[in-house]
Amino acid sequence: MSKKIVSVHNHKCTSGCPHKDVCYFVNGKHFDNPDENEADKIEEVIEKISDDIKVYYSGCDFMESFTTFATKVWDDDRKHMTFSKNMLPHMKTMCGPNEINKFNSKVQLTVYTYEDLINPELKDMQKLFLIKNKDSYNIAMRIFKYDIDLNVHFPIAHNWAANNKDLLLVLINEWNNSNNPNLSLDSCLENYVSNGTCVYSEEYIDLRYDGSVRRCPFSDECHKINYENPDAMFDIEFKPNCIYGELFGREEWRNGNTQK
Repeated sequence: MSKKIVSVHNHKCTSGCPHKDVCYFVNGKHFDNPDENEADKIEEVIEKISDDIKVYYSGCDFMESFTTFATKVWDDDRKHMTFSKNMLPHMKTMCGPNEINKFNSKVQLTVYTYEDLINPELKDMQKLFLIKNKDSYNIAMRIFKYDIDLNVHFPIAHNWAANNKDLLLVLINEWNNSNNPNLSLDSCLENYVSNGTCVYSEEYIDLRYDGSVRRCPFSDECHKINYENPDAMFDIEFKPNCIYGELFGREEWRNGNTQK
């Protein structure tokens, strides 16, 4: 990878979207009693990282303070946002009618239904559609199989993947056979299928509202954010904790369950 990746969750999820029961962020470990100014401090940390980075903000709730970060995303080519379709009317207020193309290029929109995926009003935005049960799996298969001209990334809930390896293999086959380059599967899954290992081992950190940093977003083994030397966070030992290492990882990875 040419750039390091910084994932940012600025706020605790309080409203809960339709994915709250399987969301790794909502159901993961959080530090107690976080500093209420942590979001601002995270932004300062990002600016101190010396490496060339891409920053992906995830917004679980529409909050006035999050609008501030949306503005920062708007003005910085390194930064992008992911948020729920439920927040779209609010988030569009950060751009004027002549700036909608730029807005569409800066966001990933989490959607929840097939109707959302084919909605012509959302056609210019990359959409995220979580595969978490048989219904969502069937929708993803429909998109891959019939090569509908869409721009969709399909993350996958770990519990579903762990219990449905056979269906997962069918899905991978449909992805491989698709002629649409704008359809992609869960990034961690793609990496393990292609490489037998995780390619994020030296490239990725996940910063959160509670002052914690993880090297793997699915791990509860978290550390305090290093405010003085943010670059050092990329040197924290990388212990991947996604299900795809168990399903598709190289034998030496599965035996050691750790990577540098």
